[in-house]
Amino acid sequence: MSPETAAVADLAYRRVGRRTILERSFSTAPLRVPPPIELDGAAYTTLLNASGGVVAGDAFEHRIRLGPGAHVVLTTQSATRIYRSTGETARSSTAIRVGPDAVLEWVPDPVIPYAGSRYDQRLAVDVADGGLAIVADAWAAGRLARGERWAFAAFTNEVCIDLAGRPVVRERYALDPGAAAALEAWPYVAAWYAVGGRSIDWDAAAARLGDVIESLEPHAYGGATSLSCGAAVRLVASSSPALVEAGARVWDLLRRAALGAVPPALRKF
Repeated sequence: MSPETAAVADLAYRRVGRRTILERSFSTAPLRVPPPIELDGAAYTTLLNASGGVVAGDAFEHRIRLGPGAHVVLTTQSATRIYRSTGETARSSTAIRVGPDAVLEWVPDPVIPYAGSRYDQRLAVDVADGGLAIVADAWAAGRLARGERWAFAAFTNEVCIDLAGRPVVRERYALDPGAAAALEAWPYVAAWYAVGGRSIDWDAAAARLGDVIESLEPHAYGGATSLSCGAAVRLVASSSPALVEAGARVWDLLRRAALGAVPPALRKF
């Protein structure tokens, strides 16, 4: 995806004293980035799509850089809605560089692929030594209230996270709606990753995450595992409220383990 064909949001953050500031902000329509809100020294930023959804042929590119010691919480204004396509695939690419001792919290709302939609989504996070990334990735089977469960045409998703140049997370899948019978009762899917940090007992954190996920049954099921330098969670949920509760509890535990703090309340209007 190139700047000539994509709507671009290019952001750079810098640590100034106890605060993180947005040093550079450039975007092209329909992407918009309002000024961040300071929350306990972190720059809480909402990424906006002024068009309200993603249509066939759209191409979005986010390029985000966190300077040394910066702390940024990135989210979206609402779920990402992927509208019906007559053939073209909509694409979204996000590349984030997390500097030394910087902290990224990437917590977008879920993707909702409408009936007949085609979407390719890619996220690449490069974490420097001493940095930390907490990454959420969630999607729904469609507009369930409209009877559009597993009715999208194509959905491809990729998440890559590196730490100090070493690959830690590599996940890519192309969903086939016709082969989704195994998930029929679980139309909401999410993954959480925490990579990096220093002096964090990720084995203990993964064990506690497993207990949290078990406590969500029978409305959500999943598992947690420790990585060489982090932790990963995968889960499915039976409803949107169950997905929201599961995500909130996973984020709370990861943030407490890595930062010794509770997550901010993401207020969206």
